[in-house]
Amino acid sequence: MIKIENLCKSYESQRIYHNFNLNINKGKIIKLIGPNGIGKTTLFRCITDIENYSGNITCNGKISYLFQEDRLFPWLNIKQNIFLPIRLIGKKPNKTDINNMNYFAKMMGISKHLDKQINQISGGQKQKILIIRTFITNPDIILLDEAFNSLDKKNHQLIHKKIINFCKKNKKTVILATHNDNIPLNLFDDIIDLNTNKIQS
Repeated sequence: MIKIENLCKSYESQRIYHNFNLNINKGKIIKLIGPNGIGKTTLFRCITDIENYSGNITCNGKISYLFQEDRLFPWLNIKQNIFLPIRLIGKKPNKTDINNMNYFAKMMGISKHLDKQINQISGGQKQKILIIRTFITNPDIILLDEAFNSLDKKNHQLIHKKIINFCKKNKKTVILATHNDNIPLNLFDDIIDLNTNKIQS
């Protein structure tokens, strides 16, 4: 569950949010739309406390945020990149973590690439690695910021469908920020348009 109350956020003289309110129930799959600069990434950065803001944001559960930028580390191999969130909290990957990695690698069609270095894979494959890393800690809330842009059209639609169906089955709460209009609308519970502040169910 995500509850946002009276969110206010500005950059210098530019006001991004003013008394913005939003409730997203557990297990909902949300599409977040709006033009560049409207505040999609800013909303994610407020939810994850990367940005300072005024107002109240309450999230029940573990959050994982897939940034818009490529945040893979070239001096680490693919498996090390995937398990980085686990190691950052002082733990070692256990059997469950390894099984999760293998499950998502199979879903993404990249199982044979897991032992490679980052410079040995394509941009689309890097995007799939980032997606796997987002899910490796078994989060309750997933924030996806233009998460599939490096994928070709066929993979874009296929991975969207697989990821969203997985999240629905496992009662994950998802907000997907995207400009892509080719994703079937029936995959989402609601569409939030930040340009109009309207919710389409």
